[in-house]
Amino acid sequence: MQHHRAQSSTFNSGNCRHKLRNPEAFSDNAGMLQITRYFWNLYLLRAGPEQIPPRVSILMLLLVTASVLNVLSLVISNTSTSLGFLTIVGVVAFRQMLTLLLFAALAIFKNVPVRTVPALIALFGTDIFTQLFRLSLDLLQISTEHELISSLINHLYLVFVVWSLIVFGFIVNRAFNLGLMLGIFTGFTFSLVTIYMSQYIFLPAAA
Repeated sequence: MQHHRAQSSTFNSGNCRHKLRNPEAFSDNAGMLQITRYFWNLYLLRAGPEQIPPRVSILMLLLVTASVLNVLSLVISNTSTSLGFLTIVGVVAFRQMLTLLLFAALAIFKNVPVRTVPALIALFGTDIFTQLFRLSLDLLQISTEHELISSLINHLYLVFVVWSLIVFGFIVNRAFNLGLMLGIFTGFTFSLVTIYMSQYIFLPAAA
């Protein structure tokens, strides 16, 4: 409990003075529904990473879950290509590892390394919702031949991409005090770096 309070005070020592609607979301007796609701509120920008404890076990669980969903989505969306399953797994693993390194570098640059794990927990926790929505759209895309529905799905893809960047910027703003617009720009830059580097290493012909 003291560690939990220490983490909260660490975030509050900067400009992050926002109060969460559910400050006990990560208490020892919190249920899965309560934690899921916390991440959903964060995904809707109603909560922040301020009171997420730096637990590597939580980070690893969310990282694996988001990665599995990402792999499934890529497998479904690449059914018409020759991209192998192991290549897709390698691409996702590399992108996630690079994201971890970029976040750690940003935290060190801002001189707040203690905020790295909570910020990553917030990122991957919200990314699960993005991957679930994306997976649903992928399944709809391959199951429909109607041009209007297909066009609507493509527009929804764009909406989720934009919203994921906004959520990223929100998390970075609350964790590292960069400001929302700079946070969104950072998210866009990180995305470009991870996508290009993974293509360069695993798909050199596409880079």
